Amino acid sequence: MAPVATVDVPDDWRPTATADGVEAAAANGAVRLAVRFIHAADAASAAAAAIASLGRFGVSPAPGSRRASSRRYNGLEALKVDYSGTDPNGESDITTIVFAMPSMAGFVAVSYWGDDEAQEAVANDLQAIAESLAPAR
Repeated sequence: MAPVATVDVPDDWRPTATADGVEAAAANGAVRLAVRFIHAADAASAAAAAIASLGRFGVSPAPGSRRASSRRYNGLEALKVDYSGTDPNGESDITTIVFAMPSMAGFVAVSYWGDDEAQEAVANDLQAIAESLAPAR
């Protein structure tokens, strides 16, 4: 499948291409990132599928902790969903941002997780990654 979007991940995050996207980790390994295309009918379904897929990394959102809001990144409408939960390192803040890709009948999900302090340390990187997402030309 041809790329549906591009995203800039800092080199020190050691991005790795996967069959359906990109995975990376901050230099200290405390914050992880997964970007992937998800076939879904709507943004809420895409966000739920993205969060469910994080289970393979040992990420588990706490029931009832879901907080969602509409946002704009790089001029694109997005749904940002935050959870509290756990990952293999302990307590974790979990975020998924889904961007509609209408020409592909699906969404690109940018998901990241790690403890609050670790995310604060790389907050500028996380914002820049989200802002860099753009449909492929």
